[in-house]
Amino acid sequence: MAPFPFCPPLFFRPSFCCGGEAVIGASQCVLYLSSGTRLFARLPTAVSPVKDELWSALRRAKVQIVAEHAGGVPQIVVSGMFLLVYLTMVYTMMRRMTGGRGKGWGDARKKVMQAQEASGPNALVTRFDDIAGIDRSKLEVQEVVEMLRSPGRYAALGASVPRGVLLAGPPGSGKTLLARATAAEAGVPFLNAAATEFVELFVGRGAARVRQLFERARKMAPCIVFIDEIDALRARSSSLMGMAGGNQEAESTLNQLLTCMDGLATREPGRPVVVIAATNRPEVLDEALLRPGRFDRVVQVPLPNAAGRLEILKVHLRLRAVPVAPEVTSQQLGEIAEKCDGFPGAALEAIVNEAAIRAARRNSSTVNMVDFEAAVSEFNQSREKTRIPDFPWKM
Repeated sequence: MAPFPFCPPLFFRPSFCCGGEAVIGASQCVLYLSSGTRLFARLPTAVSPVKDELWSALRRAKVQIVAEHAGGVPQIVVSGMFLLVYLTMVYTMMRRMTGGRGKGWGDARKKVMQAQEASGPNALVTRFDDIAGIDRSKLEVQEVVEMLRSPGRYAALGASVPRGVLLAGPPGSGKTLLARATAAEAGVPFLNAAATEFVELFVGRGAARVRQLFERARKMAPCIVFIDEIDALRARSSSLMGMAGGNQEAESTLNQLLTCMDGLATREPGRPVVVIAATNRPEVLDEALLRPGRFDRVVQVPLPNAAGRLEILKVHLRLRAVPVAPEVTSQQLGEIAEKCDGFPGAALEAIVNEAAIRAARRNSSTVNMVDFEAAVSEFNQSREKTRIPDFPWKM
């Protein structure tokens, strides 16, 4: 349709518009004259004398108004759209905060903790025999096993089970395995949580998760609560210090953990709860965590020496049922262990796995020394690329 010639509202006079039709919109008026001419006029959005004059002129000219519609979007619709967008953003944020389940703050506990029965049929069971290279560390936690097995015997003498045991050692040295083995040997439930999941930006969530974890532990007592990377509480506190409420949330979570550990002293003697925590940075921990009655027992989990590395290699060969070639002697495995100076147990497990993979590439039914040496060489090369630092944990 060709554009209309513009005509201001003052031109809509009775003698000019007689017998026509008008279509009134929110911002313009279109006139269809009897002569076939089409005229339009822009109208102000607000009520003004111009609009009143137009309506009066159309009535005097007896112009038939065939339609009246809103050419624009009503303000209430615009406001409703903004409100809908805002509510959608709030709902999305709440779902992320609650782990995507949308069941409120309390349901976040499922994200934090996962109970595993150390004696159950579906549990991941680790025994002390499956851990090598840290014999001194095993001896120090075996007393906790005896206390959990026979708490009444110690209670009769006025002794109480230690509330907290801190495992300090470099990454991959076997801290988590040692905690799992302690629960398995004692035959008690094992509750696993990570400190990194406690502290978030929103104030109060971390403290609530700590309370829920210890409430569940009390119901399952006697049991072991394992908190991995407990140093993250202080590290996360420093990283959130510049954010609104970040430092307050970290401090609140740490204080709640201390309060819950103090509350373990009121437990009945026959149902103890032992908290085992792991860290590779004990120097950054809050002093309140290490005072007597909390994590007063610190067990060092160092990197294994040459003899320990040899025992770790043998353990992983046994657990994985790796068929070693008959010509590979224990002395030759000891030479491999000597080449792995400074390797943690997790790295030695990776070397055994890599050697088995190389044997499979050769379509061999056994793993020989060439496979072990190639696995160590490849691991050393990857270690140099990633620049893994040396840790002062050697025995």
